[in-house]
Amino acid sequence: MLRSISWAQFTITAISALFLYYGILVGIFHKQVFRWFKNLSVRNAKTGPGDGKSPNAATLYTLPPMLVPTLDARIREAASKKMPREELVQFLREITIQYPTLAGTTLQTTLNQLVIEKCQNICSISLSDVELSKLWMG
Repeated sequence: MLRSISWAQFTITAISALFLYYGILVGIFHKQVFRWFKNLSVRNAKTGPGDGKSPNAATLYTLPPMLVPTLDARIREAASKKMPREELVQFLREITIQYPTLAGTTLQTTLNQLVIEKCQNICSISLSDVELSKLWMG
């Protein structure tokens, strides 16, 4: 009996069975499938350039032009002087106090992340959230 089936008939039967199988699955779980696709598209829309997780070219571009190089220079200067943590925070605060409009914005989050990374990489100092908030106190 199996010898009388051609490859074309077998292929058509296999494809039909797959369509029927996935059709039944989508019919039963269509709400979950659509919800999954909807959540996937929302998740993709939330992430991307400028999501606040790490500073990148898209988010740093909107910052005042001399702020990032000035912060970088100050952090390097603090590292060369081997400043303690409290003095480093005060040293950086002298710069951030010149930009009160950035406090409380997403750019502040970006700058905080940049300062954390630079301080860890250059000075080997990990700043806490409290210390970062001191940078922006007016």
